[in-house]
Amino acid sequence: MARCDIEVSAVFDIETENWDRFVYAGILKVSGEYKDYSWKEQNAFIKDLLAIDGTVWAHNGGRFDALYVLDRYAKKAKEPKANIICAGTRVVIAEIGKTKIADSCALVPLSLSKAAEIAGMEKLETGLACSCDRSCGGYCRINRRMGDNDLSLLRCYLKADCAATLGYISAVRDYASVHDLDLAITVGSSAWQNLQRKCNVTQASWKNKEYLYKRARAGYYGGRVQVFAPSSKQGTRADINSAYPAALKKIEVPYGEPVGYTGHDLTAKAWVDDRPGIYACEVDIPADMFVPPLPSRLLDGRIAYPVGTLRGTWARNELENALTYGCEIKKFDSCVVWPETISLRPWVDLIWQLRYEAGKSTALGKWLKLYANSVTGKFAQRPEKTNMRFGEPENPLGWSLLWPDMCLWSREVAFHAKNAHVQFSAYLTAAARVSLYKQLANAEKSAVYCDTDSCYASLAPSDFIDVGKELGQWDIEGGYKDFLAIAPKFYRFIEPVTGKQTVRSKGIPDLDFEQFDAFLAGETLVQDRGVKQLKSAIASKGGLFQRKRITRSNKQDGIRFGDRILALDGLTYPCDIKWLQLWTTPKGKTELPTLKEPRAYARK
Repeated sequence: MARCDIEVSAVFDIETENWDRFVYAGILKVSGEYKDYSWKEQNAFIKDLLAIDGTVWAHNGGRFDALYVLDRYAKKAKEPKANIICAGTRVVIAEIGKTKIADSCALVPLSLSKAAEIAGMEKLETGLACSCDRSCGGYCRINRRMGDNDLSLLRCYLKADCAATLGYISAVRDYASVHDLDLAITVGSSAWQNLQRKCNVTQASWKNKEYLYKRARAGYYGGRVQVFAPSSKQGTRADINSAYPAALKKIEVPYGEPVGYTGHDLTAKAWVDDRPGIYACEVDIPADMFVPPLPSRLLDGRIAYPVGTLRGTWARNELENALTYGCEIKKFDSCVVWPETISLRPWVDLIWQLRYEAGKSTALGKWLKLYANSVTGKFAQRPEKTNMRFGEPENPLGWSLLWPDMCLWSREVAFHAKNAHVQFSAYLTAAARVSLYKQLANAEKSAVYCDTDSCYASLAPSDFIDVGKELGQWDIEGGYKDFLAIAPKFYRFIEPVTGKQTVRSKGIPDLDFEQFDAFLAGETLVQDRGVKQLKSAIASKGGLFQRKRITRSNKQDGIRFGDRILALDGLTYPCDIKWLQLWTTPKGKTELPTLKEPRAYARK
């Protein structure tokens, strides 16, 4: 199998006023030819860009620059024709004629300043004097009326950003060529291509086995994020050294042609025979467990970790871990099992050796870590996709007109990719959760917070288990004081040694301590940095390049923290699965606020 590589014909970048008003753009070709364009030359910019026969890259273009190009092209072309491929909220590829517009962040998911280091380059500052109250780095000065001096600084900055983007993409290509790494449009696709080639992994095939795929996918869950104590005076922060690559290295995954069994007797026999696979069963989780071991899907699709009698589907390795902590399988329902297992360790060893040589704290080392991490999610890539295009398709069967004014069509498709070894992901993510669970079970009621590969606990560093610098061991990251969490992925603390204030706030980037406390106190925050992502822009029907404006307010009741309930001792406790399922129904959502003592429904 030949090594896969990417095409790079040019890079481009745009600068805007208030995010959605075009001011300047630049195109840098691999030949070294560079040209920039003012706002009066927008049509010339689009014309020159779309005259390039090949792939043109933009840093974070799938969430910004590509949206501008698509919007401008669709509004100006008499009969626009383009194909759009998305991954989540990101436009990964936009094909307009012979030009493909790609997002370099999909391949190298680093900031431009960090990615530029791969090429030994430095991202420049704008040089513009900030005149707003947001410390924006001078972006507030970018406008169509800016003076000659500011304009000169902007043009230098624009050219330098283009050079940095082309520099790191070229450096990654050169590195991949030397070290026999595959490159594709996304880092996940790149890693899959490389692993498949290095480990001789066959392509996944679920043809005529859709029912087995659905059963197997039911055993795949993501990371574990929970708040065990909303506040904690002091404690220790620890991280697993690369949880998913560690799982890839340490465990073997089911492989070969899958077989399904239904009914307790046949499934129980497969279990007794140590058949690797995904098992659906009824499990009893003791009511007094502070940290239950198994994830469960609620009626609304959310993931919870309850106590009580669960009915669900899990990878065998996660079920085995639950049994060692006192859980009991009451009845088997069905399973999907494989004839053998394989190890993916040779590939991880290769990537980790390269990372060691590059230096794990270097930009290249960070990219190699992402390269190794991304393949786990790639195995679980969903078969359902939405294709979009400008222009009426030749065969409109299955297509629907999404936006008449823009002649934008969409079609829902479902197919299993060649990398759809969903059982690999089920086992690997389960292994990462098991490693986390052992640390949480060790901490018990000293546990404060966890997020897939991290554990905060009001313990001394010496009280953590499996501490070390090796892959899969726990690295003591430091301490914390005055930890405060509003919800999972929304917390802040102070680092005791440096006094640094750290805030994590999913959905509200760049939040500081003062804003965090204001948000907690009820102040509404406005997010207006950036533009709407493609699907949001389409829904609003105001064009594909619109400034984002979202208001956020704290709607937490101070009692529920995800799937756990705050008790009078200041800790959160897991709920019985029956109550969690009730709360995900319309009736449950209506009745919960009227409960006189919601803490009573937590198992303590």
